[in-house]
Amino acid sequence: MPVHQIVVYPNPTCSNIYVSAEGKGFEEGFSIKILDHQGKVIKHIERASIHEDLLIDLSPHPNGVYVLKAIGHNATFQKKVVKTAR
Repeated sequence: MPVHQIVVYPNPTCSNIYVSAEGKGFEEGFSIKILDHQGKVIKHIERASIHEDLLIDLSPHPNGVYVLKAIGHNATFQKKVVKTAR
């Protein structure tokens, strides 16, 4: 399996997160889903590639724990993201 890494920062956050991908598996198109604590998709982003950090705005959503899922051609990734008050 190819080496791949997704970095999500800052975590915890009060508004925006940035997502960057390194390695094979995410260079040929991928999707990112942000799920709330009930498993409901609150954001769904489709990208052809990720050559620069992707900004995701969580400010309209309540504070809590979310799950970021990235699904690429040959890779999958899941990470908890915490949104807090300022």
